[in-house]
Amino acid sequence: MGKYQLVRRLAIGGMAEVFLAKAAGPMGFEKELVVKRILPHLAEDPQFIEMFLAEAKLAARLNHGNVVQIFDFGEQEESYFIAMEYVDGLDLKTLSRRAFQRGTPMSYPLLARIVSLACEGLAYAHALVNPENGQPLGFIHRDISTDNILVSSTGGVKVVDFGIAKAANVGPQTLSGVLKGKLAYMPPEYLLGSPIDSRADIYALGVVLYELIAGRRPFVADTEPQLMQLIIHDNPVDIGALRMDVPLTLVQVLEKALHKNREARYASCRQMQADLERFLFRCGEPVGALQIAELVKTLSTEPDAPPARRSSQELPAVESASAPTASTRPMRSPSTQSITRPLEATLVTPPSSADTMEEDERLAKLVARPRWRIPLMIAAIMLILMGTAIYGFSRDTVKEPPALAESLHSPPAVPQAPEVPPVAPKALEEQLRPPVSVETPPPPVPSESNPAKRPRKRASKSGTASAPASGGVLRSKLAPAFLTLAPMPSGEEVFVFIGDDPVDLPVKKRPMQPGKYEIEVSGTNQGHRFSRVEIVTLKEGESKPVPLNVERLYVGVQGLPPGKKVLKFDAHTLDSKDMIETYEGWHVLRIVDAATGKEEKRVDCLVVVGSVNCMVKLP
Repeated sequence: MGKYQLVRRLAIGGMAEVFLAKAAGPMGFEKELVVKRILPHLAEDPQFIEMFLAEAKLAARLNHGNVVQIFDFGEQEESYFIAMEYVDGLDLKTLSRRAFQRGTPMSYPLLARIVSLACEGLAYAHALVNPENGQPLGFIHRDISTDNILVSSTGGVKVVDFGIAKAANVGPQTLSGVLKGKLAYMPPEYLLGSPIDSRADIYALGVVLYELIAGRRPFVADTEPQLMQLIIHDNPVDIGALRMDVPLTLVQVLEKALHKNREARYASCRQMQADLERFLFRCGEPVGALQIAELVKTLSTEPDAPPARRSSQELPAVESASAPTASTRPMRSPSTQSITRPLEATLVTPPSSADTMEEDERLAKLVARPRWRIPLMIAAIMLILMGTAIYGFSRDTVKEPPALAESLHSPPAVPQAPEVPPVAPKALEEQLRPPVSVETPPPPVPSESNPAKRPRKRASKSGTASAPASGGVLRSKLAPAFLTLAPMPSGEEVFVFIGDDPVDLPVKKRPMQPGKYEIEVSGTNQGHRFSRVEIVTLKEGESKPVPLNVERLYVGVQGLPPGKKVLKFDAHTLDSKDMIETYEGWHVLRIVDAATGKEEKRVDCLVVVGSVNCMVKLP
């Protein structure tokens, strides 16, 4: 690609692909670097290229030891690329994951040092000034995460990927309301559509620090709307429940960095770095590039890699331990929110290398045994099989006394009061069976002609009771719980799902197995869509009413691509102030080109309770 020789592709994402490359010079000079090439379909969008070029120029101004350096920006074969510094090492996400998989999380001084060095690089970027007038640029990274902090094999820590960074008053600005970055690292004010400043990066650094300590993020949910609600309204899971003996100083750093009110957060990365350095000073042990380099060397290979002398065909595939999840809560306002205690995370530790070595030694001893023992082993196995067959035949011919057989093989009977006659199992099933009309067809599948709800993306959740299908039989020995859904939202079309199962309305004292359920309501009312999700825990014998009414809000639209405008918000047009009164949940926008009036593809936007904007979710 131009003067750069591509060696191999390192990664590919939604906007670009990344290659390891070499820059050649006279007399055999070579230098390794990274080339990030824009994907072809984005290279055809002039507005994207203009924005990308402006932000690349901005990132090229950064020159600091804790920031990955940008070398070049160019065009080759109608494709744009950036050449940047190559860091030989691991990203912080991989480093932390491998440490937890080995059962040896990073020590508190080591992770504090790494985050402190990341603070150093960000503090430099935040303080960058315009050389023309000396005014601060107001630089914000906006995508700080464990993926974008690199740790080199020499012990360096570098912040990377300033591709979506923003600076005030420099070049084309990213439209307010466009959600750029990773949702789990976004601060509450960003999700609510408020202007952001450098404290958004401080919040993201707090999430990074939490993740390094606990092995998971402070908020985990199954869907993006649920995650947004957790970030906006809930407190993080207590870090002490996820890892023991967390130093009080680090807990205080987390509380300040992750504060929902940005005025209560650190005012700058320098302040956060100062608290981390004070913690390191009190630890009294040296933590520097040497210790970080040793960590990278130790974790440079996957923990579950097999020994080199064994072929891959001899070993079963081993999946990496998945990140623990915490309970989530539905999209609702804090005033009506039921309290749900988060589940404590459980870390799964794979076998250690010592265990693997012991297994290899045991196999070696088996292989080294004299061959004359093999016939004896075969004969012993045949004798055991013959004995088993004879024993089974004798059990078939000799009958056990009925009373003895019943006492040995039947479960103990549940004592019943003498005055209550026993109920036949079939009758009990009929009593607990919810009323179902066989002739009633299931609710229609949402489509373009029936756009009542956004496409459902679900996966089975371990430890979560699944709802019985409509008309299903409760087989649990526990006393059933009873669910009532009221009040319900009014509308021409209203759909309700319990888990993955559609249910008929109304739902009044529906028998349910005790457990946790996800209840989703969606539909349309006078051309407006609405949707809401509730997470409900039912206890044995409990009769629980669950309100599913949705809130009505007056909102605008934020996050449209540049040069586009809204033609239709669901089935309606916006008022003269580009606002509309609608319901919470997902909505569909028909957008047109503002210059030509040509209709573009449809996009989704989300209204969250507490926000005054419908936030566009770009594909």
